Amino acid sequence: MDQKIPHTDASVIPDMIFPYPNGIPKVETDVPVNLGLLNSGSGKSSTISQRMMLSTFLFQEGKNVDYYTGLHDPSIGDAMRAILAKENATLEDFREVLPKDKHSLFPLLCIDSKWPPTIILHGTSDDVVKIESSVNIRDALEKVGVKVELIEIQGRNHGFDVFPGAEENYKGEFDRVKDFILSHL
Repeated sequence: MDQKIPHTDASVIPDMIFPYPNGIPKVETDVPVNLGLLNSGSGKSSTISQRMMLSTFLFQEGKNVDYYTGLHDPSIGDAMRAILAKENATLEDFREVLPKDKHSLFPLLCIDSKWPPTIILHGTSDDVVKIESSVNIRDALEKVGVKVELIEIQGRNHGFDVFPGAEENYKGEFDRVKDFILSHL
């Protein structure tokens, strides 16, 4: 059985969400990541656990693009969703709505025949990053003649590779990734 990623409520990370009511959050480095911190049961969370919850929250709310680009107001995510709602949306539509200095943040806008060989491992039930994202990257790479392989892990969610037993459960897939990389070094 696959583990589900619980929905993150904005009320548990209010200081981490734009427009940052208490100023831009402190950046911490060299802090050990401990997934047990995410829900200690105390109702209070550390900055590191808030930062981890923020990542999930941004994906779940469709706001990650706003944070990665710094384009909150107006929301670049909203502008991109409007393009996706168009019947015949193209990559050119996205290039036009995004400032040129942000294009490098979006792999699909940067793909050309010089792209390196690529292997992608993705769970088909991923509710954080949809499998279609990897399919789109694969298709775009194939279109320009880049060697690409997409390994779909049936029925698995985001982060399936870090859950207990992953090394044993996905040994074949992990070996394919290793072999692909070694064959292109």
